[in-house]
Amino acid sequence: MVFRLPQELVDLVIDFMAEDSLSPLPNCALVCRSWLPRSRSHLFEDCPRLLDSNTIPVFRDLLQSPHCTFRSHIRMLLFSRWEPHDHSTNEILLAAGLHRLKNVRTLHVHVFMPKEIEAMDLNSFRAEFLMAFGNFPAVTSLRFSSHIRNDQRLPLIELVSSFSALKKLTICEMPGFEPYSPSSVMLMPPQRLRCLHLLAEAPGPVLAWLHAAEHLPQVDSITLYNLRSEHIEIVRAALQQVGSALRHLEITLNILFQSTGVDTLALFDLSLHPELEVLNIRDSSSGSSQDFGPEQVLPFMTTLTAPKLEKLVLEVNPWLYGPSDWTEMDALLCSAHFPCLQSVILAPKDYTRVEVHERLRAALPLLDAGGLLQPGVRPW
Repeated sequence: MVFRLPQELVDLVIDFMAEDSLSPLPNCALVCRSWLPRSRSHLFEDCPRLLDSNTIPVFRDLLQSPHCTFRSHIRMLLFSRWEPHDHSTNEILLAAGLHRLKNVRTLHVHVFMPKEIEAMDLNSFRAEFLMAFGNFPAVTSLRFSSHIRNDQRLPLIELVSSFSALKKLTICEMPGFEPYSPSSVMLMPPQRLRCLHLLAEAPGPVLAWLHAAEHLPQVDSITLYNLRSEHIEIVRAALQQVGSALRHLEITLNILFQSTGVDTLALFDLSLHPELEVLNIRDSSSGSSQDFGPEQVLPFMTTLTAPKLEKLVLEVNPWLYGPSDWTEMDALLCSAHFPCLQSVILAPKDYTRVEVHERLRAALPLLDAGGLLQPGVRPW
């Protein structure tokens, strides 16, 4: 008697194994015919893993082969070094027939411009970019980064607006992109853009563009990492426009942020976001003297109106808190004020030390007993 597992169960098992980087996923494709499609789907999801001037020709040859059977499985492309001045690479990309990769949904592009190359004008740069990446109208997740060693300017807003199906935008360290100008409002943001991960210099121009285009009420997730002090005003205006649509907010002030004694938690009016489910605020700035002490955190949590809050992360300094402070915090976070709270991370700046977490467990018995208190994790 042949025993057959339902295909849905087989797919679930393979999906679970794919999440483990140490799992023998390649072997799953060899077990039997019913295991093959799902295993191949995971194995070739981001094949090739990295594309640069060396691997792009090989990738082109694979795609052009009549025996290529994995095109439909490719959902992610990572260009680890795209050089817009390298016309031969762009011609290879054009010849590769990337338009046949209908299921690509995630695109990572790292722009590289060497010092000895003359900077391109913005129209030429945009033309080269669209020639290389204009074949992916269905991309829903876009990640940009760059290493610019000359005076090249990047028309970032124009590039983002060319992906009409975009839902998630991640901008890493990208020196050289053009600042926001009123003419940029003529470029409409992708209608389904909902999630923003913006690093360092990116929050200012990107949020200014989305604010001017009145797109921010459609955004429900914002992560601002290494936020600069000069962007505070546009960030506040942007959050005001987002309003009750916001579900996920993460803000990390970098070490160069000069708070000069200003209470970090007072910089943002979180009463505008009653539907907030995840809140993460970290302050590593060199000008801060408060370190999220009890005189800032306790009033903040008392006035925080977010009954749907599920996860709270604050970078507190545990050495500033006395027994009565911990007792008050423990009672506040376990009260009916936060009925949906599932996870609390009070990540101090030395969050990797196990003894710090053990001290927090002893100081916050209600949170610990309820399974809410979690150890600190490294920020994004």
